Amino acid sequence: RSTPVDMLFPETEDELADVVRRAQAPIRPVGSGHSFTGLATCEGIMVDISAMEGLKRFDPVTGQAVFGAGTRLFQAASQLDQHERAFANLPDIDVQTMAGSFATATHGTGNQLPALHDAVTAFRLITPSGDILDVSASSHPDLFAAGRVSLGALGIITEYTINTVPAFNLHRRMHVEKVEPFLERMEELGETHRNFEFFYLTGTGMVAWLTHDLFEGEIEGRGESQDDDTLDAMKALRDSFGWFPWLRKKIAQTAIPTGEVENFTDESWALLSTTRPVRFVEMEYHIPREAALATVRQVIRKLDQTSEAFFPMEFRNVAADTAWLSPFSDGPKSSIAIHAGVDERYDYFFSEFEPIYRAVGGHPHWGKLHSLGKADFLS
Repeated sequence: RSTPVDMLFPETEDELADVVRRAQAPIRPVGSGHSFTGLATCEGIMVDISAMEGLKRFDPVTGQAVFGAGTRLFQAASQLDQHERAFANLPDIDVQTMAGSFATATHGTGNQLPALHDAVTAFRLITPSGDILDVSASSHPDLFAAGRVSLGALGIITEYTINTVPAFNLHRRMHVEKVEPFLERMEELGETHRNFEFFYLTGTGMVAWLTHDLFEGEIEGRGESQDDDTLDAMKALRDSFGWFPWLRKKIAQTAIPTGEVENFTDESWALLSTTRPVRFVEMEYHIPREAALATVRQVIRKLDQTSEAFFPMEFRNVAADTAWLSPFSDGPKSSIAIHAGVDERYDYFFSEFEPIYRAVGGHPHWGKLHSLGKADFLS
């Protein structure tokens, strides 16, 4: 929460630059409000650049596209599709602005696929003095390396130039099975499939693992998701048997269908991102790839011992990149996320799970819950 002295909605870049030059209080850009941590809280002036949205220019020769920084990911993906182009990858939620996504190192999954900001080739930045800069690796190399993941701290970015790829289709498959011996195949599955992730169904001893691979041929379209029904069932199990973990697991393993439960083909942007109407809070840490399996086992064990927990744990892989503040700048990572309902307690995230992540050198997702402060990041 915050109580800004003003909230402004500039419609043009010049108007925004004038706001910055004249400001008598600290300024903070705000995106879609998707972050679970207080990245955009401000007691000064909040600036919303939603009006600076949409595809500005597209170069059919290079495949580069220029978007207003306030464009939502789903809107950008749809507009690229009209030019038979696409993002190389997308996160599992696509309501974020491009500025917010890039600034927080938002990512999808795939051993060889970096976070979204790696597609940025240039941006326009309004500096704290109100100057407007065109920034690229050749014009301002240090500012470019800092600005691709900036947390909104360097100024206000109004426009991005990004690399795109030819539009492509994917084959989505989801399987459900017992957590053992699945974990023994976890690393192999990550290497085998273009996009791989899995969800540990807390308290059940079961995992749902999801793959997306390139698909040639006529697509059938995405079928109906069962995610909400599954989440409701897991909450009911928690509510009824949270203090009897052995019974909770036995009932779940009897009731949950196993084997292949999803098999769809569709355009990439239609499959990679989903709508999540259930409100929740989330902590996600990025773990060195070599520590992933051992850390997953620890987190699963701890989740099963936590009677309040029922949301699935989510696991994804992300390739390395070179942005200074990117959690992936020092090598490829595995991301492990835990969740709780927005109206439920989650203090145990910090006491029970964050120490596990930090013990192996994990970096927090900038837009998700963590307790680290200035001293932690300087050390």
